[in-house]
Amino acid sequence: MNSHAQAPRPSHSSFNAFTQEALFSYLRKITTDVDRSDVVLLGDHEDIATRYIDGDEQCGFVVDMERAGVNLKRCHFLKNIQCEVPVPAQPEHEVVFQEYDLETDEWIGEPQLRPATPATTRSFEMPASLDSEKVKDHLLKMCLFPKTLCGDGEEPLRVRTVVIVDQRENRYLDAFLRETAKLNIRVIFTSLVAPGWFGNPEMPEPTDEVDAEADLVPVPQEESLVIEFVGTWGDETIEERTEWLFDQLIPMTEPCGFTGEADTRKSTLALTIAAAGSTASEWFNRAVNGNEPFSTLYAGTEDSWASVALPRFRAAGGDKRRICRLPLEVKVRRRDLNGNPVELSTPFTLAEYIGQLGKFIDDTNLSARGPVKLLIWDPLISFFGDKDYTSAADATELMNKLKTFQEEHHVASLSIMHHNKTAGQSAKQRTSGSHRISDAHKMLWTFTLDEDDKNVTLITPTKKNLLNKAIGHKITTDPVSLQMPDGSACEYGKVRYLGTTDKTTDGILQEKESPDRGKQKELREAILDALKDGPQQAGKVTHDLLSVASARTIQRCVSQLEQAGKLVKTSPSKNPKDVTWSLPDEQQKLPGGEF
Repeated sequence: MNSHAQAPRPSHSSFNAFTQEALFSYLRKITTDVDRSDVVLLGDHEDIATRYIDGDEQCGFVVDMERAGVNLKRCHFLKNIQCEVPVPAQPEHEVVFQEYDLETDEWIGEPQLRPATPATTRSFEMPASLDSEKVKDHLLKMCLFPKTLCGDGEEPLRVRTVVIVDQRENRYLDAFLRETAKLNIRVIFTSLVAPGWFGNPEMPEPTDEVDAEADLVPVPQEESLVIEFVGTWGDETIEERTEWLFDQLIPMTEPCGFTGEADTRKSTLALTIAAAGSTASEWFNRAVNGNEPFSTLYAGTEDSWASVALPRFRAAGGDKRRICRLPLEVKVRRRDLNGNPVELSTPFTLAEYIGQLGKFIDDTNLSARGPVKLLIWDPLISFFGDKDYTSAADATELMNKLKTFQEEHHVASLSIMHHNKTAGQSAKQRTSGSHRISDAHKMLWTFTLDEDDKNVTLITPTKKNLLNKAIGHKITTDPVSLQMPDGSACEYGKVRYLGTTDKTTDGILQEKESPDRGKQKELREAILDALKDGPQQAGKVTHDLLSVASARTIQRCVSQLEQAGKLVKTSPSKNPKDVTWSLPDEQQKLPGGEF
């Protein structure tokens, strides 16, 4: 038999004889019976599929399997998996190729144009160990859809057993075990380093008193995969009204988001809402809070919990007994290959630990701290884990999981998100990550600073799927002094409501990015300056300012000033010539028309 590798057998390949006999006896039985099934083998290294030379004799894991009578045609060794990633097209661009001349102390060479390249894909091989989502999904595909991996005329795979050799502990292994348990597929763990199996409660560590053939019985060959596809008819459905945690702002059981640039009071307002919920006091806009006191679970990675987030919550009047910070790391306790207990810490992510979050909510609801009604993710993308928040598929999968979770546990979810730096996009496109993240939020509010007063935040609806018309809001923050446990005092911002706004999100962004933004500010100041001595006819002021801007631009600025409460428009008759503009009474009293 030809050798596949001319190398001495590594010392760590010594394998416990009894464990080897028990394993190979089981593999021989299921691969040679009349009703044969396939076996998939993989590990952290290629030793299991390599034939080694020891003098004139071949040896190795695969050789031992062959000598034990295992049908290798039914065994599939996963070494590497072919992967492809998209490479975007590149436009024609200038590249400088230069060399440095030491004698003349100058750079030599002229800029050149690198030609445009079309979009393509790049192929590479990924090691076939359970250390990535790609390998896990490939393994599950072999188990679930065997026909898709076979060529024309080939017999479909019948995977009923997976043998994993020397696999390190990780989250993909846990996910794979959960899925294969549903499919009645046996997973055997073994090692070339230490004897025995781990992680399989149905297969105890073999001893000299245990009969290997009896212990390793094959899995029944009947089909274990059942797919249920059931629709729901309209006349069989009881219609429900939209339920709100915060009327017309935050719905129950539907994702809601706050998005915008940094430092626009998104997190502060989220904690203010949580504070009002903890005491059942009125909302920040003075609206009635119809909830009983509820608890909020806060998951934040950007602000310190003890020195920023919790004091902000307390400054807003919150009850500290009704807010809980979720752990950023989850401790996992398992046993290693030798049976020794091991404790691992892994990041808390929605993809992996949403089940544990659900149990935590259920337990809290049974205590005096319940009910839990609000989840805050600050920011949301910090809890994607290994999922790619720029991928439409990953974003859809995770947001669907969050939506289902909200319905099951009857909670509201508030996502804090940020704008990207790309100009010229719509408000929804500005939110970082895949557009599927924005799409999944039924209510999405954009936070921007008022160009006329940076101390004011404008909150405008970007998505309002649950409302026919949504109203925008204006807020600011005032300093509040808090007494700290060490006796010192610290200042934190407390939200103050300034009223509603008719501005739109896209309109605000367009005005902010307009090259005439400076002129618009100058025009607003000129209009107010013209009115400082008292009411003026609109036509006269417009005529005097035509050297600054067009009549249409002047009218637009007047409308903005009127909405902001800085200008009053009056008309004693229906004749447009009788329209006058004036400053509010309190502004007319200010010296010099200050505002």
